[in-house]
Amino acid sequence: MQKIFILILILGFSITINAQTPLTVAENFSIKATDGATLDLYEILDNGQFVFIDFFAVNCGPCQVFAPDVQQSYITFGENQNEVFFMGISYTANNALIEEWDSIYGIGYPNVSGTEGGGYNVHLQYGIQSFPTLVLIAPDKNIVSQIYLPTYIPNSQAIDSMLIEHGVTPVITSVQEKPGDNLQIEVYPNPVKEFITIDFKTIDLNDLSYSIYFFNGYLEQNGFIGGMQSIIEVKSLPPGLHFLVISKNGNILKQQKFIISN
Repeated sequence: MQKIFILILILGFSITINAQTPLTVAENFSIKATDGATLDLYEILDNGQFVFIDFFAVNCGPCQVFAPDVQQSYITFGENQNEVFFMGISYTANNALIEEWDSIYGIGYPNVSGTEGGGYNVHLQYGIQSFPTLVLIAPDKNIVSQIYLPTYIPNSQAIDSMLIEHGVTPVITSVQEKPGDNLQIEVYPNPVKEFITIDFKTIDLNDLSYSIYFFNGYLEQNGFIGGMQSIIEVKSLPPGLHFLVISKNGNILKQQKFIISN
């Protein structure tokens, strides 16, 4: 089943730069997660919880890269049992694809498909134009913060800082190890103009591959890793923020940000 996502990944996904919702006050919605549970936004807010929404798409490269970061913050802040309730809302995809997504990226918070759960309509309702867009809604129904590319990098540190800034208290403070944390690689130079070098310190190189995405999620380049040191030509790629993703047998092991300069 993981091959479905690999195929989608290869197709790429072009998105616009303005990612944030234009709303300042949250509009209510009622949607269904893949397990059949109904998620009513105002009901959760009226219970006194913040609501954190990951607006994503399964064919979005950065969404795949940062899904484990959202999961890490979900764990850090109490797995929906404390001050904040995490949910993911997909633009497209059916329940089966979302369940596969959850399995691949280890997602524990409720996710909603675009076609069967009502996610597509919520994306339209909130004016979401690109992915990932991460939105924090306070119990008073005000949209108090957002994270979106390229202004912010939607990793767990950024998510945690955003929540803490608005008074949400972490339940755990120790960093949880994620898949690939023990993969020691060095990517240089950074910034780069023509070639990047990837040095692998501890890894079985069999079936190891790489992908390079532009900041907007567009897949620019991919291939296989040929040795403990791989040199990749990037001079034909546009300047700006890029993401290098290292995968093994279709599973993402590591992601690295780098800049291509003029």
